[in-house]
Amino acid sequence: MVVAYRSGWISTGEKPVKVDRRDSMEYYKVLLQVIDSSPHRDSIVDVGSGFPPFLRFVKSVPSKTVLAPYFANYARVVNNTGFTDWSLYPDHHVIQADFMQAEMPCVSFDIVLCSQVLEHIQDAGAFMQKLLRVAPRTVIVSVPYKWPNTNQLLEQRLRRFITGAPPKVSHHKHDDIDEETLLRWSGGRQPDQSYVVREEGHGRYSRRIIQVYSNPSGGDGAPRTLCS
Repeated sequence: MVVAYRSGWISTGEKPVKVDRRDSMEYYKVLLQVIDSSPHRDSIVDVGSGFPPFLRFVKSVPSKTVLAPYFANYARVVNNTGFTDWSLYPDHHVIQADFMQAEMPCVSFDIVLCSQVLEHIQDAGAFMQKLLRVAPRTVIVSVPYKWPNTNQLLEQRLRRFITGAPPKVSHHKHDDIDEETLLRWSGGRQPDQSYVVREEGHGRYSRRIIQVYSNPSGGDGAPRTLCS
């Protein structure tokens, strides 16, 4: 099985598997600090979680939920897909559902995390405003900060010509995201905290912005459900 979440190629015993390294990145550290300092942290949901889940690093929250529309592909054994089984994280409640669909299952939570997801959503404004609407206590959002449009970079076009590989982040629906972009997506809601985090050695793709919204729905602060 995969024994680490690292950049490059590692062996699973049968064939090499390509995985990323994020466990030592600065923006992970800042996310953990924000979560650990939240006044209410009995439960957390990671909307759009990848695999392995970021919540495996969260020790201060007893109830963890991950939600995304594609977990069926991740539930297979590593020998078939390159991903480990969710049974490795028995403390995670896993929901395969589309966040924007009304018929999705309901989950109560104190903290809503949405990290490195909005840049992939066509209607990021509707997605972010639903995050703020259903979350009574804390919403934490992280996105790339002022990354260039890689589909237009000469170096990326050359990379495609020489290697046949697609541009590095061609799967992004949005690039060059900044504070004004997030303000527009949020419908004018100002964050209570905002951090720009820089990773060493990542060049033009070195920065991410993390914004925190407290009591974003303007309600009584009691946990609600994702299908509200």
